[in-house]
Amino acid sequence: MRTWQKVFLLLSSLALVVGIGVVLFHRLGQRNTDEIGILAQSEPPTGISGRVVHLVTQEPIPDAAISVGSQEAYTDEQGFYELPLKPGMYDVTARAAGFIGMSQVYQQVTSNQTTVDFQMIPSDPDEEMADRISEAMGVQEQEVPPEIQVELAQGELGVSAITRLPATVRVAVRENPSIRDSRIVAIITLDFEEYIKGILPYEMSPAFPMEALKAQAVAARSYAAANLGKHQADGADVCSSVHCQVWRRTRYETTDRAVDETRGIAATYNGAIIYAFFHGHCDGHTRNVEDVWSSAVPYLRGVPCPCGYSTMYGHGVGMCQRGAAAMANAGARFDQIIRHYYAGVSLLSAPTATLTQGVVGPSTGAPNTRYMYRIRYTSNVPTPPPIANVIIDGRTHAMIRGFGNPETGWEYVYATNLAPGNHNYRFEFDDGYGRIVRAPASGVVAGPTVSAGAVPTPAAQGVIDTISASTASDWAGGQFGQVVIGREDKEVLQLAPGQTTGNYLSPILRASSTFVAYGLTWYATLPAGSAISIEARTSKDRKTWTPWEVAIGETYVAGNTRLWYAEPVFGEGRYVQYRIFFRAGTGGLSPSVRNVRIWHGDTRPGPSANDLMTTRADAFGTSSIITRAQWGANESWMTSPPEYRTVRTLVIHHTVTSDGGVDPAAIVRAIYRYHAVDLGWGDIGYNFLIDHAGRVYEGRFGGPGVVGHHAGSPYNHGSIGIGLIGNLDVNGVPPAMFDSAANLIAYESRVWNLNPVGTTYFIDRWIATVFGHRDVSSTACPGRYMYSRLPELRSLAQQRMAQQAPTVQLTSPANGKHVRGVVAPKTTLGGTVSTMTWYVDGVMAARNTGPFEWKWNTTRWADGSHQLRVVVENSGGSAQAIATVTVDNTPPTGSVTIPLWTNASYVPITVRSNNATGVSFSPGWTWEGEKLSMEPGTGTTAADGGASGGYARLGRAGVDRPGAWYGPYTCAFTPGGYDVLFRVRTDSNAPGAGIATLDVVDAAGNVTYSRVALAADDLVNTRYQIVGLPLRYLNVSPSCQAGKPGLEFRIFFSGARNLWYDQVRVFTAAAPLAATHSWRTPVAEGRTPLAVRLVDAAGNGTIYELSIGVDRTAPTWFKTFGSGVFVSDRRSGLAVAQAAWQQSLDGGQTWGAWQPMTAQGGNGTTNTVLYYSATPRTGLVRYKAVDLAGNVAISPAIRAGLPFPRLPYRYVLPMLTR
Repeated sequence: MRTWQKVFLLLSSLALVVGIGVVLFHRLGQRNTDEIGILAQSEPPTGISGRVVHLVTQEPIPDAAISVGSQEAYTDEQGFYELPLKPGMYDVTARAAGFIGMSQVYQQVTSNQTTVDFQMIPSDPDEEMADRISEAMGVQEQEVPPEIQVELAQGELGVSAITRLPATVRVAVRENPSIRDSRIVAIITLDFEEYIKGILPYEMSPAFPMEALKAQAVAARSYAAANLGKHQADGADVCSSVHCQVWRRTRYETTDRAVDETRGIAATYNGAIIYAFFHGHCDGHTRNVEDVWSSAVPYLRGVPCPCGYSTMYGHGVGMCQRGAAAMANAGARFDQIIRHYYAGVSLLSAPTATLTQGVVGPSTGAPNTRYMYRIRYTSNVPTPPPIANVIIDGRTHAMIRGFGNPETGWEYVYATNLAPGNHNYRFEFDDGYGRIVRAPASGVVAGPTVSAGAVPTPAAQGVIDTISASTASDWAGGQFGQVVIGREDKEVLQLAPGQTTGNYLSPILRASSTFVAYGLTWYATLPAGSAISIEARTSKDRKTWTPWEVAIGETYVAGNTRLWYAEPVFGEGRYVQYRIFFRAGTGGLSPSVRNVRIWHGDTRPGPSANDLMTTRADAFGTSSIITRAQWGANESWMTSPPEYRTVRTLVIHHTVTSDGGVDPAAIVRAIYRYHAVDLGWGDIGYNFLIDHAGRVYEGRFGGPGVVGHHAGSPYNHGSIGIGLIGNLDVNGVPPAMFDSAANLIAYESRVWNLNPVGTTYFIDRWIATVFGHRDVSSTACPGRYMYSRLPELRSLAQQRMAQQAPTVQLTSPANGKHVRGVVAPKTTLGGTVSTMTWYVDGVMAARNTGPFEWKWNTTRWADGSHQLRVVVENSGGSAQAIATVTVDNTPPTGSVTIPLWTNASYVPITVRSNNATGVSFSPGWTWEGEKLSMEPGTGTTAADGGASGGYARLGRAGVDRPGAWYGPYTCAFTPGGYDVLFRVRTDSNAPGAGIATLDVVDAAGNVTYSRVALAADDLVNTRYQIVGLPLRYLNVSPSCQAGKPGLEFRIFFSGARNLWYDQVRVFTAAAPLAATHSWRTPVAEGRTPLAVRLVDAAGNGTIYELSIGVDRTAPTWFKTFGSGVFVSDRRSGLAVAQAAWQQSLDGGQTWGAWQPMTAQGGNGTTNTVLYYSATPRTGLVRYKAVDLAGNVAISPAIRAGLPFPRLPYRYVLPMLTR
């Protein structure tokens, strides 16, 4: 992946995410309580502002519509806009003629103006512009994880074991998605289709043809499902980086549409979901998988491709994205594209559902007979539908879901009494996305028949029921003000043609029994700029009515902006009435409403709060928390299995409405029923609830760490939701409630080692450890009176915690450890810490109040033993931990010797040192930083006297842009352990700047072997220093196996400080020091460099630059000269001191012992030398020549005693020196 793509992704990570609640509007004077209006009076004006420009040209886009729900603003000629909003979390959408609509979701608006800029993509770009869009977007080239590459190489990868798509997916959110193994900052759970929406724009440009985008959605969905579980060790299914697929929260209308229109579709082979590889473009023909990764997979076969390119971009396996676009432009459907690139696959069908075994019983009876309607719902989508109705005689009734599972389906039931006469019924289920399944498919089923008889007596208490409206019969009798019953895929309420506003008032609805709580849910379709508002009121006698209560809507199914709910309203009643206000959106498009459901119940039967407990929660235990069993939880309503996360935050809520005089325990039971059954959450959303008297109720089943359903995905995971019973936007916080909340926060903070007055990085942002629901969602919760007191609540909780002293453990460096350079000690803390102080030898070295980190520059202390002590404090006391360490910043000393020449396969290396503990070797694995590659504009080559060759790569802060310096693409290493040593410096090592990220990767980042983030204060001074990365190279890298460029040693220059890069060297991992080590010699003859590095216990190193001489060729004999012979050795030279002769007196059959002789020239001479001895006078003589590498040559036998020929000097001299 190109680094400019990574920079783009890193910048785009500032755009945060998810969905927002519907923005409600009303006519003036139509309600008594205006939550939003009250906020506007008490808070200064806030909102968003920014600029909208063309992504590529950066030209301003005038008249772009910026909308948040029903509120809109338009850009001026320069592309600027302002949109007033109250503090909260919002989904901000931009639309402009000729451009693809886009959203920046989960934008936090504070008391200050918040900047939200948009860079929009033209909707119909030409080919050149499309390429520039892909480049500017940073569309990702698929990276195949190393574990899959290993399976491919070993022939173990075919299809996954996955046969159906998951409902949700756990995502390990990485700090930098462009870096494969960057730090995981959160584990979040998302709806699987919402996850796919977050990855699609970063795999294929949103400007691609729709059928290509749909094909990419299927491929990405298949690849994600097949790779589920790759991060089980992290507690997740997938990650948000290039290791899996890059996931982001900036959405585009085209890619969202592609996901929606292929929802639930994946590619399968023999019934299992495939590993759907894809790549940017091929060269006219895709590759067989075995051409890249050694083993064949039946559905990954090379096919002709119409992409029109002559070069390859990517691995070339599977779907060619440019080819998919070409096929789409030629009229191919997405399913044809998928089947073209993935041989023999089938498509896991789109979401389908069936209703079976529908029945009502008994078939006949009297009015006091209880009639039970039953039906089973099965679907290839593993989540039950949120809307399940039986329509009896044209009137809608909500069914209750029983236990079930995706394999066998879910059974739904509805029990009721019926009036005398003949009845009919039909079933209608909606998955929340407008996909409706009916039984029968049309018409109705007759039955039952009810004869005249006794009328049943209504139950006095304890009835829980639902009033539903989804048909024309349900809405009949109401008042229609410019509103009609329209038809989409079923009957809906919508504005009459040509109307921009309107309202509907329901008839007065009589509940089946007296109730003390009710809750509203509805299904709304909201075109851009449109809005609806729903209000309800109740009465005991149909005469005296409560004020109209605005239903403050929030979404209750992750990722679904059609389904809305409002928190329960409390107070006794028997009758209810609702009204809906409509406002048209952009272009006059009307919103629509269907399936209005009013849950009502009497939860008074059960324990009373006054009988349960009179004491409030304390800060040191759970003895005063009212358990589920104590407050009367009906555990048959609990259908959601517990899920757990480490707690990092506490979220404060209010239940929005007043208690209406209802007993608090009954309120808890009502909220439980509404959340668990009617909203389909399977349990109560809050982890704890607190009433006006300070009584704390256990909420979500499962105990410590259980994930609730209170803050919206993904903020439920890793948080504790505390629900304060009441409307704290209208009423102040009761003192007992506030006091118990502080105690509960103190207790949980101690359990989870949280700082209630601190901040933490949670999911995707820095946020207060204790925060209000409105900080992560578009809501006023926990109400203005509670929200304004959050600082006071945090401080009080800290005070309660501080009554106990903190604890501390010093986990690194360990006692007795040798340390050098800059050391970052690690601690484990318990309780609240207000101050952390570090001492070295009793003298304070640092003190901080958070974050509790310190970097110890040991070079400022003398070598030797030192005591390192950390002290943590709060108002309740202090604790300390001590370690004695040895500071050693002095490189080891010693000697390293090696034979000058050798002819052996291994050369002995003699090492002597009194203070080294290990030794490592490098046979010329050295690359100069200034000679490696770099991305344009990221640096320059600068003269530097401190650099090894007089020059270095220089990145200049404020001049050069951030980017990568990379290379050398080497395949020089065999499997084993190595240390990669970068030699770098900066001109300021003051704290506060991350200057670079260093890593070791396979070419194109296919495998990341090691990585470290380098801050300026990780360097001890401004001179050159070694930064080492371990390289555990267990298998030959995939690119080297494929005969392609190999390993890269990269530096990502941050641009924050000046950075010099001298060189990178690789040494073998240090072996324990011994007197003698051996090193394999090269095959080729000659001299090669060998650097030997002595390493001590602290990690200091001393490098000895040596060389190995390899000579496996024996000396060469030339002409005889009398009884002598000329000989030479051109490589290592002759060891003339080992010259010798031997004599034979029987014609060469036997030879005497070798006798030493004197030859001309010095040891190691490479000149031609005459070997001659005058001693033997008779018989035969021969000579032995040895070179410095130990090679031996024996001369031919010649007659002894021959005189030298008489030749002029001019002939003899050349012979002697040749």
